[in-house]
Amino acid sequence: VSDKVTAITVVKSDGNEKNITDEETLTAARVNLATFGVMVEIKMAVVTTPCATVDTIFPLVGECFTTTFMENLYSTNWSLELFWYPYNSIPLSNMLTSNGKLFTQDWNPEEDEIVLRKIKIRECTRTSTVKPS
Repeated sequence: VSDKVTAITVVKSDGNEKNITDEETLTAARVNLATFGVMVEIKMAVVTTPCATVDTIFPLVGECFTTTFMENLYSTNWSLELFWYPYNSIPLSNMLTSNGKLFTQDWNPEEDEIVLRKIKIRECTRTSTVKPS
């Protein structure tokens, strides 16, 4: 946020106000921790926030790490978030042995699901409605 600050007005110890707008002093004042005086006004640049559409899918590990699948994902999305929680293909009841230790001998990582969040930038509209899923 501090890099969006374009001007700062401070009250110095002598009671006078000082408007800081030159880049060198402004850079120091952004992180001054009150050494320049008490900040009484901060002007910030307005930036537009892009609108995005987010879609979450749950492909199997064995299906998604192919060249074709990955090239398609990267060419059609602005951003991707991928999460893998190992052993999610094994029911918990099958993972625990009688002594409470984990038993994962039959685990095949390619059968695990991953959480894949696809993010696309889209045109923003003034009004938008959220449809329940």
